[in-house]
Amino acid sequence: MIVQCFLLCWMVRRAKTCSKVEHVFAGMQMVMGGKFTRCIGLARVQSWWCLRDLAFNFLRFMQHEYRLGNRWKTV
Repeated sequence: MIVQCFLLCWMVRRAKTCSKVEHVFAGMQMVMGGKFTRCIGLARVQSWWCLRDLAFNFLRFMQHEYRLGNRWKTV
């Protein structure tokens, strides 16, 4: 009984983590076209992925700020 309870708690915790991570990658898949890369060379691919991740993080930040009502104010 104790082992089943522990296993159930572990599965629920793991499912919550997986759903949060999969949501982010699904968003990248839909918005930015997936993980297909057309660059040649490891340095180019790594820099391309860094810029892509930076753009996606900025997009998520703007969505978060807009949802909270903290819109950017222009002077």
